[in-house]
Amino acid sequence: ITTDSKTQCSRLPEIVKRAHGMPFAECSIRNRFTIVHVVSGIKHIQCNDIRRSFSCGDTICMSIGMYQTENIPDDTGRYEEIAIEYSADELQKTITRLHLIHDIPIVGSSDRHGIKRFCGCRSERITASLFDEIAGRIGTGMNDEYLAGRKSDLIYILMSHSDNDTVNCILENMDSETEVFVRTVYANIFNDCTIEELAAKCNQSVSTFKAKFFNIFGETPHRWLTKQRLKRACFLLLNTDKSVKTIGEECMFGNQSHFCKTFRHYHRITPAAYRRKMRTAA
Repeated sequence: ITTDSKTQCSRLPEIVKRAHGMPFAECSIRNRFTIVHVVSGIKHIQCNDIRRSFSCGDTICMSIGMYQTENIPDDTGRYEEIAIEYSADELQKTITRLHLIHDIPIVGSSDRHGIKRFCGCRSERITASLFDEIAGRIGTGMNDEYLAGRKSDLIYILMSHSDNDTVNCILENMDSETEVFVRTVYANIFNDCTIEELAAKCNQSVSTFKAKFFNIFGETPHRWLTKQRLKRACFLLLNTDKSVKTIGEECMFGNQSHFCKTFRHYHRITPAAYRRKMRTAA
């Protein structure tokens, strides 16, 4: 699997069409709520301890977050996806309008808690025809009115025909205040800043920041940030030949000794041994 970014992308302000002919792996941060449709091939997604696989025709809702993904071409040697981004304000306005016109619910099931990182929809490939239409317009251009209409249609289809998890995933991303908070946190995972500095970036006191952080992420800031950095380190250990020292530095561990000690504390194995073990198993 390659980790370079030599993929063919056709970009519009809020739409990305990605296509490539080789397996592709990356660990990246999404900074907006995104709906991804797999046109061909297989997409593996891991976020925190959850890993799921999606194939041709599947549609995936992805919240702001750090994801490890693998895109695998199909038997014809092609992987292709279309991704559409939404802001929290845009989701809120769209769903409010759909509620008034079509009585689409603006609250989810009572058991939803926190931000669901990603959910997939496979029900009769309900969004395939819409994405086929969008794909046909990417190369020829589309105006703002057309794009806004298709984005609204997509939310309507998913809210009307998807399971509770997908609906809740969409609804959980309507809060613009939470969106700014989460985006700020993710933007600073690999920056050298203290919890106090991160709280200041969110315009909150340290105590308010910690309480809101725990409510959203379910862990303390220090523990959560450490785990995110280690996840990135694991990806680099498996998918690159960078030295342990370089990976530790890239993932914001002060020195190799600190990196190895922290890695061993969480994984019960050293980074070098983890690399050997996982590559041998693969």
